[in-house]
Amino acid sequence: MINISTSKGEIKLKKIRKNAIKKMENILKQTKHIEYFTSENNYEGGTTKTEFTEKEIRFMLRDLEEGYSNMFEKADENEKENEFLIRYAFPCKIKIRI
Repeated sequence: MINISTSKGEIKLKKIRKNAIKKMENILKQTKHIEYFTSENNYEGGTTKTEFTEKEIRFMLRDLEEGYSNMFEKADENEKENEFLIRYAFPCKIKIRI
C-alpha cells in the first residue's frame, strides 16, 4: 500500500498485482468515467471520456503485464464509487471510476 499526498489530504492506494489480468480487464471494461493526466493537458487532468475501446484495453493490459505501468485501487472503504489509477511515467496517469 502506498500513500500519496494531495491538496485534499492523503490518499491510500493498494497496488493490483500485474498477474491479476482478469481483474484488470474487468475494471477496464466496466469503466464509466476516465480522466487523463498527460503532457497534452499539462498533467492537470480535465481530458475525460466515458469508456475505452477494445484496442485501448488490449494495449493497456499489455503495458500492465510487461510492467510499463501499474494499476492501483483506492483503499477507502467509505467511498461509494470504486476508483482506480493507472500510472505510467511519474506525471502520466489515468484515473478510472466504475
